[in-house]
Amino acid sequence: MKFTANRKTIFEALSNASKGAALKAMIPILANALFEANAETGRIMITCTDLQQRVNVFFDAEVAFEGKAAIPVNKLLKMLKNLKGADVTFDTDDKNNTTVTCGTTTAVLFGLPPTEFPEAREIAPETLFSIDVKILKDLIKHGAYAFDPNDSRSHLKGALFDLQGNDIAVVSTDGKRLAKATHTFTEPFAEAKQYIVPPFALAFLQGLTGDKVSITFSEKQMFCMAGDISYSSTLVQGNYPAYQRLIPEKCFYSLKINAETLLAKMQTLSVVSDDNPYISMTLDNEKIDFKSESISNGIITDSMNITPGAEQFENPMTIFFNPAFISSALSACGGTGDFYFSFNSEVMPARFDFGNGVIGIVVPIKRKGAATK
Repeated sequence: MKFTANRKTIFEALSNASKGAALKAMIPILANALFEANAETGRIMITCTDLQQRVNVFFDAEVAFEGKAAIPVNKLLKMLKNLKGADVTFDTDDKNNTTVTCGTTTAVLFGLPPTEFPEAREIAPETLFSIDVKILKDLIKHGAYAFDPNDSRSHLKGALFDLQGNDIAVVSTDGKRLAKATHTFTEPFAEAKQYIVPPFALAFLQGLTGDKVSITFSEKQMFCMAGDISYSSTLVQGNYPAYQRLIPEKCFYSLKINAETLLAKMQTLSVVSDDNPYISMTLDNEKIDFKSESISNGIITDSMNITPGAEQFENPMTIFFNPAFISSALSACGGTGDFYFSFNSEVMPARFDFGNGVIGIVVPIKRKGAATK
């Protein structure tokens, strides 16, 4: 294999591909990037994989000889970053050694046989759709923050992509909170399907650029194509819980609250709540009183006026929340503008409506003596 291409182009392509490489490769070939040169198309494909995810990146080059080479990805990245020339030539011999030439620098990197590199898995598509990259990234940002990556329940270690009718919903939960973001397409899906996307795949999707991405789901895999990048990932197996049961459809109480104001108060109250992870919110028809207290750290109190639009509370009502859960919901949705905070009692799940199909659910902390409605 021999080709020449722009150094910055190669570095950018390898940087994107390396997101799929094994960080601590127990199998030596997984620490390598597979280069494949095609003389007919004048294109190079770089592939990295850790066996759970696989990234392919394509770029243009002047291809002298077709072929394949497995080159240590981290060493090559460091070298390309520091080289000063405009173009780089790669020349691989029959012993899997690649000579890299750029300006006055010549380096020989010892690789492995490309035949050892894992083959791509076949995918039997069940669902295929195309979506704006920005819309997808917003769905993940607003709907995928509420899972716990350390949860012992493997089916909750990721975000659910729930495809029903014309809607795609990205949902996450750890049982104590829930996030859901929905986008509506003009055309319906052929059938309702649910897929659990793992954290590393969500992170890769969040890093996509460009305008459109096509996504294909099979029973156990996800495949994406965006511009010169293709990506595949295993899916989390298991049955996702019936999350709709946690979402209150109708709420007796509803307050319009400014997100920026509430987020600032949550962050302030959290200063002393590290060893006692809850705060109290006492609501009446005019204001909310907050209190955070800790035996070892101190006490913080605060308040904010509210405009419920009607006299809703016959008597003040106190609810206990984990402030970190409220902060994460507000932060994921930008922490600005107004939203609706709705609930039915001191112990039932509270609903945060941010508009545009984005909601958050936080389950109050039950304290001894808490009343129910």
